[in-house]
Amino acid sequence: MQLDILFFDISIVLYLFAIIHNFVFAAVKKERVFMLGFGAVIAGFFFHSAYIVSRFILSGYIPFTNLFESLVFFAWTLVVIYLIFSLKYKFEILGSFILPLVFLCYFYAVFLPKDINPLSDVLKSPWLNFHVILSFFGYATFALAFSTGLMYLMQEHYVKARKPAPFYYLLPPLDVLDELNSRLVSIGFFLFTISITSGAFWAHQVWGSYWHWDPKVIGALITWLIYVIYLVCRHVYGWQGKKVAYLSVIGFWSAILTYIVISFFKLGLHIFG
Repeated sequence: MQLDILFFDISIVLYLFAIIHNFVFAAVKKERVFMLGFGAVIAGFFFHSAYIVSRFILSGYIPFTNLFESLVFFAWTLVVIYLIFSLKYKFEILGSFILPLVFLCYFYAVFLPKDINPLSDVLKSPWLNFHVILSFFGYATFALAFSTGLMYLMQEHYVKARKPAPFYYLLPPLDVLDELNSRLVSIGFFLFTISITSGAFWAHQVWGSYWHWDPKVIGALITWLIYVIYLVCRHVYGWQGKKVAYLSVIGFWSAILTYIVISFFKLGLHIFG
């Protein structure tokens, strides 16, 4: 077995262990259970990073140029963003929302070809790393905004129903979730905008045009416009709470459909991941 695949297998086991402990923690609310799960996330992230480094050494490029590699790299960016915000805001319940997304990326990747192939001429560009890394960190930040949006909708439902679920008390206050959701969308929008702009310059360098009617480009533009609507509604029209939480959920699903569906069917120019 190749070393990179070994690291991949170890990390998926550790993440699964962490997910189980996060859901157990939500039920029993014991700090020791949470710390075991969080320790597993850190250990999984170590082996996850080791996979990326070993794959880079084997291939000579950052591994995100096919669907298998890009899913695992996207999962890595999700964990990076999760660890940063989890440590900063101490939201212990956050892992119950983000880690299943990480596992789904891994689960999908398991069934894909894992071969290392030489880069095509199109991908031999300094724009590649800049464009793709920013894009995935934008997606990961949107994923966290999606999670806080879901938390907000759940918390509001429990408050109105006056019948809180067992993990109701683990959810942050509504005003904190609303503020964090806004901050995350703003960060993700900034990263995603730079990614789209760099992609346009890359397209001009390769094909002589800044715009192509490519399905993934169109999907990215639709996603970008959803977040423009979010920001305008929030900062110009003063929307808060439930309405913008729904927009953050819709925006993330648009991003995921653009990435996963179009990549799976290999539509258009973005056939490499």
